[in-house]
Parts: sequence; C-alpha cells; structure tokens
Amino acid sequence: MPEDDAAADQWKASRDDNILVYRVSKNTLPFTAFPTPEYTQKITVDESDYNASLVELTTLLETHLQTTTGLPVESKKMLTSETDMETGELAGLVGQECIEEGSICLADNQDTDAYRFGFVGLLRNNQPVIVTGVNHTLNDAATYISLGVYSMIGFYGIDSISQSNVDVTGFDKGNLTGSAEAVLRSYNLYEKVSQRLKDQLPMLYTAVVSRTCEASLANYCVEVNTTELPLLHPLGITQRAYVKPGSTSGANPNALLSPYVIKVNE
Repeated sequence: MPEDDAAADQWKASRDDNILVYRVSKNTLPFTAFPTPEYTQKITVDESDYNASLVELTTLLETHLQTTTGLPVESKKMLTSETDMETGELAGLVGQECIEEGSICLADNQDTDAYRFGFVGLLRNNQPVIVTGVNHTLNDAATYISLGVYSMIGFYGIDSISQSNVDVTGFDKGNLTGSAEAVLRSYNLYEKVSQRLKDQLPMLYTAVVSRTCEASLANYCVEVNTTELPLLHPLGITQRAYVKPGSTSGANPNALLSPYVIKVNE
C-alpha cells in the first residue's frame, strides 16, 4: 500500500483490482516420492603388500627431518572416516555420526574412499611437513587423489597437490607419481633404502608442505606463505581418493592404507 495518504485511499478504493487471490480446489495432489537410497558396498582393494615399504619410507624421512632440524620429530597416520561394510554407516569425519555429534561434516563422502585428515599445528620457517602414502591411482583404487592443505581457523583450503589415473581419465595430470623416489634422491636417501622399498617406490608418494620450497623439490612441494596461512594459524592436511574405477563410489576405506604426516613435535 502506498505511504502517501491520498494514494493509499485511491488504492483501497480499487482493492479488488489490486489484490489477486489464488484458491486451491483440491485438498490433496498426487505425487511420487523418490525411492529410499540403498547402500552399495564399496569395493575392496588390498594394499597390505605396501605397508612395510610405506613404514620404511616414513621412518627414513622422519629421521632425515629430525637430523636437519635438530628437533624432535613424530610421524602419525592420518585419521580416517571408517565405514561399516555391513551397514554402510560412516563414523568419524563424515556421515551420520558427525551429524549426530554436531561436528563439521566433510562432504562428498561416497565419492571418496574416506577422508583422511592429519593435524599439523603451526607451520614454522625451516620446519617442513612431509606426507607419505600410497598412490591409489596406480593400483586401480582411485580415479584421482588429492592432498589438500587447510587453515584450521575456519577450515578453508589453501592449496593442493594431486594425481589423476591416466588409464581411466586419458590424461596424466599431477605431481604425485614418481614423487617418493624424487624426494628421496633430493635428500640423498635413495641409497639407504631396501630393495623391497626400491621395487615398490613407484606405488608410493611423498609430498612436502613448507614455508619455502627447495628448488629440487619444486614439483613435489606446496609452498605456503604467511598471507595464505598466518604464522599463528594451525595447518591441517587431507587426502581424498576419488571414485574406484568401474564403480560409482570410492573404494573400501578399511582396506586402503592411510598416509602418514611427518612433522616437528612441539
């Protein structure tokens, strides 16, 4: 209705012309509901053969980081959102449990094997963080894998390093393939590895997150400046392994090996 008194009186005098009324003549309308989604069991890809090599790789890099920084260093497996293979219910970082607990739910959990999460803490100068894991794109466990670097203040993404499965996508995009051997050679550690690890290195990856990346590690290092991540903002890292080839979801998260996060222990 107009605010002007004269215009308002004129509007009210023509009220029937200014008001349009819709009436529903039927009490109920027919509809067809979407069917209730059914859980599809995720496919298992056994990676247990790589476990010993992944541990050896992690231990070598942990020792190297401790030697170069002169500080105590620890390596921890990333947390994982586990799936009950019988019911399909998820626990931990995704799914019904995080909804009930009121925590932040990570999305697209059916597209990935599971979210793997590693808390780093503060990223200081001359204290790089190293991540080791299995390159799931090379054993047909994933179409694409991604390591995401996050600020834990607001949980926003800063950068990432990734790898596509060339046999599935038709293109080779990313820097994780070949990274484990490249990083070991850059650190002059390659000659210290066992023959078993040398044989399996192509199936593993290594990524570095640092305030300043060394030139020899440029392809395998995520450099994070203080504008992207202020010095007093803690850092977190996630791994996603997207869509098991031949299926419509990620692989069974209980079978894939979790990455390790190697960092100075403060």
